[in-house]
Amino acid sequence: MRASTAAMLTGGIALIVCGAIHVVAALSPGMTAGGPIARVAADAVWAVALLVFAVGLGRGGERGRLRPSAVATLCVVGLWPLAAGLVDLALAPDGAIVPDAGWVVWGYARHIVPLVAALVAAAGIARSAVAPSPWNRAPLVALGVQVVAMLLPVLLSLVVGPDGIQRLTGTIAALGMVGALVPTMGLGVVAVAVAARSAPPLVE
Repeated sequence: MRASTAAMLTGGIALIVCGAIHVVAALSPGMTAGGPIARVAADAVWAVALLVFAVGLGRGGERGRLRPSAVATLCVVGLWPLAAGLVDLALAPDGAIVPDAGWVVWGYARHIVPLVAALVAAAGIARSAVAPSPWNRAPLVALGVQVVAMLLPVLLSLVVGPDGIQRLTGTIAALGMVGALVPTMGLGVVAVAVAARSAPPLVE
């Protein structure tokens, strides 16, 4: 099995596991998807998945190799949730957020840096031959879905106001789950399917 195919399969399985952690955490009584144990576990598996993609797809053949910019940004996207958690802990070790200049700058960077890195990585994958068309554009689609799922609650709160948004908690939770599952379980299924198609037959 080629290194790129193995990376696609291993990384895809890790993404599916990451999505499953989100689902189990959301459905478990007394546990939320944003709970510390579930969050760290999901972030760790996410990091493993994207680092596997970056290493495996970055050393494929000339046609099937990611550009260095895509490899680097994949690493950033993979490690960012864990790194961001450490920064949060350093800025507010007791969990109390102080709205000072540091928090304001970090609040913007926390969302802008991974978004830009994800866009560069997804565009690099779309331009490469690591997956056949149209599956090479799946990361761009997943990123778009994630951005929409993040922005819709903000737009809804502006439209219906603080009182109305309380009646949409179920919708907000569903959007959050969609935003978590599409780039994890969704892309994981795509990666595993692409790896299965690319793997050589067991019997000639």
